[in-house]
Amino acid sequence: EDLDKLAERYLSEDRNHFQDLLRFAASLSGRPPITARSYFSGVKEWLAMNDITFTERQLKIARNELPKGNARTVKDEIDPAKLRKILQHLDVKGRALVLVLASSGMRIGEALSITLDDLKLDREPPEITIRGEYAKTGEQRYAFISREAKEALIEWLKVREDYLRQAKNKNKGLIKKGKAKAKNVDDDRVFPFSDEVVNEMFTRALRKSGLLKVDRATRRKKLHIHMLRKFFKSQLAQKVPLDAVEALMGHSGYLTKAYRRYTCLLYTSPSP
Repeated sequence: EDLDKLAERYLSEDRNHFQDLLRFAASLSGRPPITARSYFSGVKEWLAMNDITFTERQLKIARNELPKGNARTVKDEIDPAKLRKILQHLDVKGRALVLVLASSGMRIGEALSITLDDLKLDREPPEITIRGEYAKTGEQRYAFISREAKEALIEWLKVREDYLRQAKNKNKGLIKKGKAKAKNVDDDRVFPFSDEVVNEMFTRALRKSGLLKVDRATRRKKLHIHMLRKFFKSQLAQKVPLDAVEALMGHSGYLTKAYRRYTCLLYTSPSP
């Protein structure tokens, strides 16, 4: 509500929007280049949604104020040994989610959207339907998980309803103050929590396992949970044709070709 009020106030004022955009772009000089470009694009689109637009020349001038270059964070890599260390410091829900991500190649947003009806754990290999409405590409596909991920998922499903009930009661005080939303005990998602919860959980496991390292220039973590997609790709590509791996990851350019060519794929995800 406070942000809405600030937005309404800004839009009602008689301002030089181009000069504001220039100052905002200059204020991002200390940010990593990719982050700065993302913030700039978000502000530009918000202004456009409110009928405040700029010429291509003005946008070029403003972009020149942004920091140059690409990713500055020197990243680490997740390998099977590191993954084993991380898994030792995760609770039942975290272990299930990480193993599903590592053995399926799903995106975080997709994993947090799948529902109980999407699981087919009785199949070999265990199968998960990623529906078009929550796939990034908008195209439905199927993901497969390892036996170890299936076992971890079964253990999580045993306590999932208890987690939902406890989560609802835990936030009563914050909900009353309007600082949190009530937990829906009827949430049918397999992993009924937010990406903020996931990031905090993964960061805590990194810290406990001694793997939490921060880039001294950008102050960003060198390992993060999104790297599990890269782990999946590098591990599976050792045994499976690359276009089939890309299709399993949901890279739409490969879907039709790979799904047509590989009618039967024996999925043997490397166990961490």
